[in-house]
Amino acid sequence: MKQPEIMRRRKTIIVAVFVVIIIAIVTAIVIYRSRIAPFRITVLEVDGTSIKMQDFLKRASMIAADPRSVLETLITEQIIKEIALQPPYSIKVTEKDVELYLREMARGKGKTNSDDGFQTWYRQQREKTNLSENEYEDIIRSNLLRRELVRYLTDRIPTVAEQVHLYMIAQRTVEDAREVKQRLEAGESFFGLARELNVDEELREQSGELGWYPRYALPDNISRAAFDELDIGQYSEPLVVNQQFAAIVVVTEREDAKEIDERNLQMLKSNVLERWLRDELPHHKIVIHGLKNGYDKETEAWVRWQLQKM
Repeated sequence: MKQPEIMRRRKTIIVAVFVVIIIAIVTAIVIYRSRIAPFRITVLEVDGTSIKMQDFLKRASMIAADPRSVLETLITEQIIKEIALQPPYSIKVTEKDVELYLREMARGKGKTNSDDGFQTWYRQQREKTNLSENEYEDIIRSNLLRRELVRYLTDRIPTVAEQVHLYMIAQRTVEDAREVKQRLEAGESFFGLARELNVDEELREQSGELGWYPRYALPDNISRAAFDELDIGQYSEPLVVNQQFAAIVVVTEREDAKEIDERNLQMLKSNVLERWLRDELPHHKIVIHGLKNGYDKETEAWVRWQLQKM
């Protein structure tokens, strides 16, 4: 074979190899960007601590809840981890605490107390959730921190507090409540309308009387109106109570220090962590990311698709 022909063949082979390499690189980049990179992006940052997409998907699959509610759970967990260890809480969770909690879980599932039975159950739990031992125990540690924080906060709920004596005219819609307000402005009696128009039968019979309430035993907007905006005898603007009711309220009495009854005390205990978190959130930097433009509809659809496959 002549030398020029050999050179041409070599060049052809080199070009072909180069093309193959380029195609392989491009293919690898496409595969990485579509199948690997999305799992490695940061989906949530809380005060500089990052949670990757793959870890978020594991938790969402484990909890089997709406992905956005899982983000809220992770935010709560991270804030508790950060704050509960510090004074004045100074909550400590040891490895022994984690083990005891796990054994309680195993007994609650009707599993044997023997070491072999416990280890078998524990291994099955990790396999079911696709979590490593460290990941699983970190969730347990978060649960214990949350439980102890709730206990700390509950123990410090005061038994005496400022309270208001509240009356309400409840309606099905805000529009209906506005019509009630027009009749009040026209001079009709609040208590007469409460007996006539309340959609709740018990409230009708009691002329709209709700009873005595401390500040945090009421929905935020009603509490704000009753404690911060209304004078005695002054009725409120229409307020959204929940998805079923809107209302107008009036404060008939106010006491600076009144003993909290058992009903309200239980209500305060039930939402103590929610109130603590609401006060704590403004002090933390929270950033939620997505595939491109934050946690948008595209990211939500991709997350739900991955969860279906899992």
